[in-house]
Amino acid sequence: MEKDFIYSIIMGELKANGSWNNGKKGAVRSAKKGIVYYFCNESEVHYALYETEEFYKLPVVACGFVGYFLKKGCYLTTDKDDKITVAIRSSVEIYNGFLQMRAKQYTDRRKVQPNNLKTDLELENEFYTSYNPRKEEQPFVEQSKALNEYIAPYEADLISDYVENYYLYVEKQQRERGIKQNSSKSQKQIQLSENVLNWLAETKCTNGKTYIENTTLKPLKWLQNKQLARELLTHQKININNLKGKELAKQISELFVDTDNKPLILAKNKKTTDQRNTKQLYKFLATL
Repeated sequence: MEKDFIYSIIMGELKANGSWNNGKKGAVRSAKKGIVYYFCNESEVHYALYETEEFYKLPVVACGFVGYFLKKGCYLTTDKDDKITVAIRSSVEIYNGFLQMRAKQYTDRRKVQPNNLKTDLELENEFYTSYNPRKEEQPFVEQSKALNEYIAPYEADLISDYVENYYLYVEKQQRERGIKQNSSKSQKQIQLSENVLNWLAETKCTNGKTYIENTTLKPLKWLQNKQLARELLTHQKININNLKGKELAKQISELFVDTDNKPLILAKNKKTTDQRNTKQLYKFLATL
């Protein structure tokens, strides 16, 4: 790979002369063990060095598969002239590594749920049956498009190709396991767009906390009372297919955990004494 902007990211370069593709000054950095990349301006680079609380509040420019590609798919090497350059691992190694990471996240979450009676192998099969990368990874792919303004167009196209081929790789793995994605079923999902997720992660309620902890970690952690969760997840702008009963409960428990990291279970519908948070939520939903 040429010494372009992805090279600068892998090297952790601080571009002080405004030489990112968008002319900004600073660095694109991730935590040592993380795959979320943030943009730090010149005065914020020390946040990344020490991974301070402020670091995780900086603008996210890459996460999900794109963050994994940068962190695990690219590595430094030397060419025949002993010059440092960036190489890319085999595509199958990248795709399989990210898929296995997602599978482990799923099984680790499911195995501690009180209602789980399955072995690790059964949970892995459950993951492959339910995993729909084109839907589940899309919020992270959309968020990672912020990276495109920092890098060259050919690099953005390269990353886009890797994303699409990751989807194809997963679908191939599912076919080999005899799993077919049911397109009609996959459409009947609770709809949480990037706009909605960002609002939930940034808007504070009367208790000073936001609705969810962040948009990058799955499942999403719900920080407010269960009645507010009911108001959101049964609203016609979110629950567009009017899901009810067990199917609604199943999707909610897969999408969210409560503050104790247990699958979110909605309480019975009841009117809260403080309606300010509900009114704030409804006002936002009316704009969708």
